[in-house]
Amino acid sequence: MNKGSERRKAYRKAVRVEVQVGLEKAHGLVYFDTSDLSKTGTFLVSDLLLEVGERMTLTFHLPGYRLPFSVRARVVRVNTEPRKRDTDPAPGMGIEFTSMAKEDEAKLERFIHDNSHTPAHRHK
Repeated sequence: MNKGSERRKAYRKAVRVEVQVGLEKAHGLVYFDTSDLSKTGTFLVSDLLLEVGERMTLTFHLPGYRLPFSVRARVVRVNTEPRKRDTDPAPGMGIEFTSMAKEDEAKLERFIHDNSHTPAHRHK
């Protein structure tokens, strides 16, 4: 098992959301899709991989919320392995949220624990 998933303690909600990423070291924007969200981070599915430690600003909309969320974040894990089976994790990046408005943090937590959209699951 991956050490990152062993350390993970926050509930994760399987949800696909388009995320706009602004990188600190580059001008312009890149778009990714999430595979899940938690109050502490997300996994961005992509073959385009950034380096661990890369800092960014994420902007995204969640179902049921009119205003976008804006979060400072950094790459903490990169999965370069292609999927061999549907159950294998997708290539992409584990992202840790480093700064978020308290109001957005509360809304995100409500969204994650709201079972009307998709089920949440917990990793050790």
